[in-house]
Amino acid sequence: MSPVLLTVAQQMSLALDMSSKTQTSLKNEARQQSDERWQAAFENSAIGIMMADVNGRLFAANRVFRNMLGYSELELYQLTFLDVTYDEDRHNNLKLVRELVDGKRQHFQIEKRYRCKDGSLLWVRSNATLVPGEDGKESFWFNVVEDIIDRKRMEDELRLQIVRLRETETRLQTFFGEPGFLKRPAGPSHGGER
Repeated sequence: MSPVLLTVAQQMSLALDMSSKTQTSLKNEARQQSDERWQAAFENSAIGIMMADVNGRLFAANRVFRNMLGYSELELYQLTFLDVTYDEDRHNNLKLVRELVDGKRQHFQIEKRYRCKDGSLLWVRSNATLVPGEDGKESFWFNVVEDIIDRKRMEDELRLQIVRLRETETRLQTFFGEPGFLKRPAGPSHGGER
Protein backbone atom coordinates (compact mmCIF):
# COMPACT_ATOMS: atom_id res chain seq x y z
CA MET A 1 0.00 0.00 0.00
CA SER A 2 1.33 3.38 -0.95
CA PRO A 3 2.12 5.87 1.84
CA VAL A 4 0.36 8.52 -0.28
CA LEU A 5 -2.94 6.76 0.02
CA LEU A 6 -4.86 7.42 3.21
CA THR A 7 -7.05 4.90 4.84
CA VAL A 8 -10.77 5.61 4.97
CA ALA A 9 -10.47 6.16 8.73
CA GLN A 10 -7.65 8.67 8.21
CA GLN A 11 -9.67 10.46 5.53
CA MET A 12 -12.72 10.66 7.80
CA SER A 13 -10.59 11.88 10.69
CA LEU A 14 -9.04 14.56 8.49
CA ALA A 15 -12.45 15.63 7.18
CA LEU A 16 -13.90 15.82 10.70
CA ASP A 17 -10.91 17.82 11.88
CA MET A 18 -11.27 20.25 8.96
CA SER A 19 -15.04 20.48 9.58
CA SER A 20 -14.46 21.22 13.26
CA LYS A 21 -11.90 23.90 12.42
CA THR A 22 -14.29 25.40 9.86
CA GLN A 23 -17.15 25.44 12.38
CA THR A 24 -14.94 27.05 15.01
CA SER A 25 -13.75 29.60 12.47
CA LEU A 26 -17.34 30.35 11.41
CA LYS A 27 -18.45 30.71 15.05
CA ASN A 28 -15.55 33.07 15.76
CA GLU A 29 -16.33 35.08 12.64
CA ALA A 30 -20.03 35.27 13.57
CA ARG A 31 -19.14 36.33 17.11
CA GLN A 32 -16.80 39.02 15.77
CA GLN A 33 -19.49 40.30 13.39
CA SER A 34 -22.02 40.33 16.23
CA ASP A 35 -19.60 42.27 18.44
CA GLU A 36 -18.96 44.76 15.64
CA ARG A 37 -22.72 45.24 15.04
CA TRP A 38 -23.30 45.73 18.77
CA GLN A 39 -20.46 48.27 19.00
CA ALA A 40 -21.83 50.18 16.00
CA ALA A 41 -25.37 50.20 17.48
CA PHE A 42 -24.02 51.23 20.88
CA GLU A 43 -21.96 54.14 19.57
CA ASN A 44 -24.50 55.33 16.98
CA SER A 45 -27.61 55.10 19.15
CA ALA A 46 -29.80 58.19 19.32
CA ILE A 47 -30.22 57.67 23.06
CA GLY A 48 -27.72 57.52 25.91
CA ILE A 49 -26.43 54.11 26.99
CA MET A 50 -24.15 53.38 29.91
CA MET A 51 -23.03 50.34 31.82
CA ALA A 52 -21.79 50.07 35.39
CA ASP A 53 -20.49 47.28 37.57
CA VAL A 54 -22.48 46.13 40.59
CA ASN A 55 -20.65 48.75 42.68
CA GLY A 56 -21.91 51.52 40.40
CA ARG A 57 -18.57 52.29 38.66
CA LEU A 58 -19.16 53.28 35.04
CA PHE A 59 -17.19 51.20 32.54
CA ALA A 60 -18.94 51.88 29.26
CA ALA A 61 -20.84 54.88 27.93
CA ASN A 62 -21.78 55.76 24.40
CA ARG A 63 -21.18 59.11 22.72
CA VAL A 64 -24.72 60.39 23.40
CA PHE A 65 -24.44 59.69 27.14
CA ARG A 66 -20.99 61.30 27.33
CA ASN A 67 -22.26 64.36 25.44
CA MET A 68 -25.32 64.64 27.70
CA LEU A 69 -23.10 64.97 30.75
CA GLY A 70 -20.15 66.72 29.10
CA TYR A 71 -17.50 64.26 30.26
CA SER A 72 -14.80 62.57 28.23
CA GLU A 73 -14.71 58.78 28.25
CA LEU A 74 -11.71 58.70 30.62
CA GLU A 75 -13.29 61.22 33.01
CA LEU A 76 -16.56 59.31 33.11
CA TYR A 77 -14.90 55.99 33.87
CA GLN A 78 -13.37 57.48 37.02
CA LEU A 79 -16.89 58.08 38.38
CA THR A 80 -19.79 56.10 39.79
CA PHE A 81 -23.42 56.69 38.89
CA LEU A 82 -23.86 58.38 42.29
CA ASP A 83 -21.09 60.86 41.46
CA VAL A 84 -23.18 62.21 38.58
CA THR A 85 -26.61 61.82 40.21
CA TYR A 86 -28.06 65.00 41.73
CA ASP A 87 -27.94 64.89 45.55
CA GLU A 88 -31.72 64.97 46.03
CA ASP A 89 -32.21 62.00 43.66
CA ARG A 90 -29.49 59.75 45.08
CA HIS A 91 -31.50 58.04 47.81
CA ASN A 92 -34.32 56.85 45.53
CA ASN A 93 -31.90 55.86 42.77
CA LEU A 94 -29.62 53.94 45.14
CA LYS A 95 -32.61 52.10 46.63
CA LEU A 96 -33.71 50.93 43.17
CA VAL A 97 -30.18 49.86 42.21
CA ARG A 98 -29.82 47.84 45.43
CA GLU A 99 -33.12 46.11 44.72
CA LEU A 100 -31.86 45.34 41.22
CA VAL A 101 -28.53 43.94 42.41
CA ASP A 102 -30.22 41.98 45.23
CA GLY A 103 -32.57 40.34 42.71
CA LYS A 104 -35.72 41.96 44.12
CA ARG A 105 -36.53 43.43 40.71
CA GLN A 106 -35.43 42.75 37.14
CA HIS A 107 -35.41 46.36 35.96
CA PHE A 108 -36.55 49.82 36.91
CA GLN A 109 -37.36 53.20 35.42
CA ILE A 110 -36.73 56.48 37.20
CA GLU A 111 -36.88 60.14 36.29
CA LYS A 112 -33.91 61.83 37.89
CA ARG A 113 -31.38 64.58 37.47
CA TYR A 114 -27.76 64.20 36.49
CA ARG A 115 -25.20 66.77 37.47
CA CYS A 116 -23.25 67.61 34.32
CA LYS A 117 -19.56 68.39 34.26
CA ASP A 118 -20.32 72.13 33.92
CA GLY A 119 -22.50 71.98 37.07
CA SER A 120 -25.84 72.21 35.26
CA LEU A 121 -28.63 69.72 35.91
CA LEU A 122 -30.11 67.45 33.27
CA TRP A 123 -33.46 65.70 33.70
CA VAL A 124 -33.44 62.15 32.32
CA ARG A 125 -35.59 59.05 32.22
CA SER A 126 -33.32 56.19 33.17
CA ASN A 127 -34.22 52.56 32.38
CA ALA A 128 -31.91 50.09 34.08
CA THR A 129 -31.63 46.33 34.06
CA LEU A 130 -29.17 43.89 35.59
CA VAL A 131 -27.30 41.74 33.08
CA PRO A 132 -26.36 38.45 34.73
CA GLY A 133 -22.73 37.39 34.55
CA GLU A 134 -21.84 34.42 32.37
CA ASP A 135 -18.75 32.26 32.08
CA GLY A 136 -17.28 33.61 35.32
CA LYS A 137 -17.91 37.24 34.38
CA GLU A 138 -19.52 39.57 36.91
CA SER A 139 -23.04 40.88 36.54
CA PHE A 140 -23.40 44.50 35.50
CA TRP A 141 -26.21 46.93 35.02
CA PHE A 142 -27.22 48.29 31.67
CA ASN A 143 -28.85 51.69 31.54
CA VAL A 144 -30.69 53.44 28.70
CA VAL A 145 -30.95 57.16 29.37
CA GLU A 146 -33.28 59.62 27.64
CA ASP A 147 -32.92 63.40 27.94
CA ILE A 148 -36.33 64.71 29.09
CA ILE A 149 -35.36 68.30 29.94
CA ASP A 150 -37.65 69.75 27.25
CA ARG A 151 -40.62 67.79 28.56
CA LYS A 152 -39.86 68.90 32.13
CA ARG A 153 -39.69 72.53 30.99
CA MET A 154 -43.08 72.18 29.29
CA GLU A 155 -44.56 70.61 32.43
CA ASP A 156 -43.20 73.51 34.52
CA GLU A 157 -44.64 76.01 32.04
CA LEU A 158 -48.02 74.24 32.11
CA ARG A 159 -48.07 74.31 35.93
CA LEU A 160 -47.26 78.02 35.83
CA GLN A 161 -50.06 78.67 33.32
CA ILE A 162 -52.53 76.78 35.54
CA VAL A 163 -51.53 78.90 38.54
CA ARG A 164 -51.95 82.08 36.46
CA LEU A 165 -55.39 80.98 35.23
CA ARG A 166 -56.54 80.25 38.78
CA GLU A 167 -55.26 83.65 39.95
CA THR A 168 -57.08 85.33 37.07
CA GLU A 169 -60.28 83.45 37.87
CA THR A 170 -60.01 84.50 41.54
CA ARG A 171 -59.52 88.17 40.54
CA LEU A 172 -62.49 88.02 38.17
CA GLN A 173 -64.68 86.38 40.81
CA THR A 174 -63.70 89.13 43.25
CA PHE A 175 -64.42 91.80 40.64
CA PHE A 176 -67.82 90.41 39.68
CA GLY A 177 -68.57 89.26 43.23
CA GLU A 178 -69.78 85.87 42.15
CA PRO A 179 -67.84 82.60 42.56
CA GLY A 180 -67.93 80.39 39.52
CA PHE A 181 -69.43 83.11 37.32
CA LEU A 182 -67.49 81.79 34.35
CA LYS A 183 -69.39 78.50 34.45
CA ARG A 184 -72.51 78.58 32.26
CA PRO A 185 -75.49 76.51 33.29
CA ALA A 186 -76.37 73.63 31.02
CA GLY A 187 -79.56 73.78 29.02
CA PRO A 188 -81.50 76.58 27.29
CA SER A 189 -80.40 80.16 27.66
CA HIS A 190 -82.04 82.30 30.34
CA GLY A 191 -82.83 85.13 27.98
CA GLY A 192 -86.24 85.89 26.49
CA GLU A 193 -87.82 83.68 23.84
CA ARG A 194 -87.78 84.75 20.27
